[in-house]
Amino acid sequence: MLYFRSFVDSGATPPASAREGLYKAFELAPQDEGLRLNAALTRLRDGKIEDARLTIRPLAFNPHGGAMMEHASKILAAIDSGDADAALKEAEGSTEAEKPDAK
Repeated sequence: MLYFRSFVDSGATPPASAREGLYKAFELAPQDEGLRLNAALTRLRDGKIEDARLTIRPLAFNPHGGAMMEHASKILAAIDSGDADAALKEAEGSTEAEKPDAK
């Protein structure tokens, strides 16, 4: 996760190895909301729209609510409307929500 974040935080595009590491971390800890959001947004940026949708869906329907749930709901609504560009634009506002200590 930190390897992946080092690229994102510096404004660089994470290489394939960093993205694969993120996906593996998410596979091992799907309950981690920060990992889930990062994995969903990375899949969205990679053009894997359906994978992004499936990954972010549990966050959008989180029964406990919160800012991350609201943000994920907006991203999911854009994906469901077929507007990947709007979903990406909404995702760009998630910089703070993506950080592990922003929960």
